[in-house]
Amino acid sequence: MNSEMELASVHNDESRRRPGLRCPTPVSHGELIQLARRVEKTYLARLKMAQRLQNRGAYWNASLIALTISASVASICLLFDRRIYGQHSDVLLVLVAVLTLVASLVVANTNYPAKARHGFETYRSLQRLSVRLSSAAISQPRRTAKREQIYIAFDHEYQAILDESDNHSAADYNHAIKFSTRGEDGNVSGTDSVRFDLVTRSMWLLRVLQILGSGAVTLFPIILTVSAVLFAIPAVLWTLSDFPR
Repeated sequence: MNSEMELASVHNDESRRRPGLRCPTPVSHGELIQLARRVEKTYLARLKMAQRLQNRGAYWNASLIALTISASVASICLLFDRRIYGQHSDVLLVLVAVLTLVASLVVANTNYPAKARHGFETYRSLQRLSVRLSSAAISQPRRTAKREQIYIAFDHEYQAILDESDNHSAADYNHAIKFSTRGEDGNVSGTDSVRFDLVTRSMWLLRVLQILGSGAVTLFPIILTVSAVLFAIPAVLWTLSDFPR
């Protein structure tokens, strides 16, 4: 079962049931359960999205601060001794200045804190919807008209929340929903849980690559922060030992 397609299908099937219109086919109890599963998977993915954006915002802010301090300390020290970084002091200082500019542009234009906050608010809205929808599905209304009314109302609210928020990435979904493989003979491993997907081996590999790619993007500002600290060490050591007194 490709649950990413399951999540996307709610957009493709939006015309099937619209508020105020009767459904072309009766709504079964199983369809209410499926809608509840989609909502729960979506809010789990949106939580991971909010966490990812919050972490990236913190990492980029840390890199900007580290690069700015390192460049300032190195510039002051180089005024007294051009030999601190050897023959390539100017090149290294320009490189740090460029990286500082890149970090400042990322911090200024991505607005990670606001996006993370909005993502968390979307997660909470979907979570509350999921609780109410699960309760409605568990109650198992017997009348078809009642099930249809419940489905349309909840699906409309679900679509409205999706329309007002940014979508999560494939990596966010893969972090939220565990996944395992199934063989060519159709044998599956794992459990039939809303928080667990059964995927083919090729899809398993794709999901792993998506997670690694997202992790690499998140890791980049951390590398910049570490590099800035390492760049500042020679200037700090020179200040502690050779600064004129």
